[in-house]
Amino acid sequence: MDDGLSISGKFDTSNIKYMDECHAIEKAISGLSTFPNKDSSRGLGLRTTLKLVVEGNNGNVLIVSLKDVYILKIKIIINMSY
Repeated sequence: MDDGLSISGKFDTSNIKYMDECHAIEKAISGLSTFPNKDSSRGLGLRTTLKLVVEGNNGNVLIVSLKDVYILKIKIIINMSY
């Protein structure tokens, strides 16, 4: 569990554009990092964790950020906005 700024909150502080919270989540899991040094290994935790859980262990992931829920199931993405 992470109770920090939220994905969109971190994007806001880094001037990264997004349409809504789920779009911000999609950008984050696609590998977009808020860390300025792109050669850094920082900012890869979410994507790495998702790959390990979903692809490596056939698991499911539920991401809740602000008011949106994003569910990843083996190669199926379900996007639910409230």
